[in-house]
Amino acid sequence: MFGRGTGLWHLSAATDVGTVREINQDNFYIMEKIKTHPSLTHYAVQKSGKGGLLCAICDGMGGGVRGEEAALLAVKALQGWKTERFFRMEETALEQEFIRKIQQLNDFIYETINKGKKIGGCTMTLLYLDKKKTFVVNVGDSPCICFKQDICKVVSVADNHAGQLYRWGEITEKAQWKHPGKSHLTQYLGMDPDSVLLSPHIYKASTLGEELYLLASDGLLDMLIPEDIGELLKKIQPGKNLAEELVDAAKRSGSRDNITVIVVRKEDKK
Repeated sequence: MFGRGTGLWHLSAATDVGTVREINQDNFYIMEKIKTHPSLTHYAVQKSGKGGLLCAICDGMGGGVRGEEAALLAVKALQGWKTERFFRMEETALEQEFIRKIQQLNDFIYETINKGKKIGGCTMTLLYLDKKKTFVVNVGDSPCICFKQDICKVVSVADNHAGQLYRWGEITEKAQWKHPGKSHLTQYLGMDPDSVLLSPHIYKASTLGEELYLLASDGLLDMLIPEDIGELLKKIQPGKNLAEELVDAAKRSGSRDNITVIVVRKEDKK
């Protein structure tokens, strides 16, 4: 699944408007020029690096008329974050920095979009890694899955009704991906800060061992559960864009939503 290389990380990313929607309300950040929505009908890229990596997926709320604007505002904000500064910070300080920055971003999106009573918001799931630290931070229900030694683990927390039912023990982890309650978000970027204190979810990984992280908008999980994704990754030929292959698989399976995937392989630095 992982292959071999010479960098700290190897990334593939892809997005597609899908088979039904007229506009791609997803957006993503992979430390390159931000793509505007007209250019996101289909886009794929692969890249590698040895320094710190910050990448993220933001899924605009489909029920909001300005969801794509919220997703674009979110990724543009990430472009101003300085990964060089994150590299120098200790884990506890960096965790608090992520929480503070995302709460500020929520307030900005609310003031820009929603204060006029229009509805617009987005999810955000981001991955930051360097030689010493690996963080996954999420608000909303765009998942992040970690694959390590053929074990797959969802390391994000789904801020939707189905995710709540799973955490309460009322449905299984597998059932939450197909439950109708997954379309009802309980937390997202763009909420009224006077009514809600946004609480980003933080996952801190061990720096030992080779791992693969997959970030996705929920269009991928509409048709494929995490175990399915793991099996598909094993079958993809070396050199192929892993993210694009998964996007195409979701489309073939009948996904009706926008689909965005980022796959990051972190090399073993023991």
